Amino acid sequence: MHLHARILNGVYCVQMTLLSVIGFFPEDFPYWLSKMPNTQITRCRELLSSGSDAGVEFLLLITFVVPLVLRLARVRAVPSTFEIVFFIFASLSAAFAIWLISLDCASDVFMMFGDPESQFILIFWGMAALSLRRLRRTY
Repeated sequence: MHLHARILNGVYCVQMTLLSVIGFFPEDFPYWLSKMPNTQITRCRELLSSGSDAGVEFLLLITFVVPLVLRLARVRAVPSTFEIVFFIFASLSAAFAIWLISLDCASDVFMMFGDPESQFILIFWGMAALSLRRLRRTY
């Protein structure tokens, strides 16, 4: 396997891990960012939360574990169509999660691009998508 493919595999796996960690620990990651008083997600949780279910939307990010496990199992092989289908499914569930969060705040555009917590999710997803796309051409 070429060095370029190893780096792309590493970047992809790290991004999938970070997205999954956000799903598993929405209140703790990123710790310093969740303590900022002006983040939209934090404000929505405080103002509109109906109880202890404020982090339920983030559970949909756990679906990124499936493409991560598939990539780790096939680390020396070209990403298959099966892997890409699971990545797309996880991506759609993450988009659905962000949309659910935005229902509390009634601001889809700001939620997607103006909130620092959503920006982290978008950056991690974008880097993973670019890495996976480039991996298919590397082997």
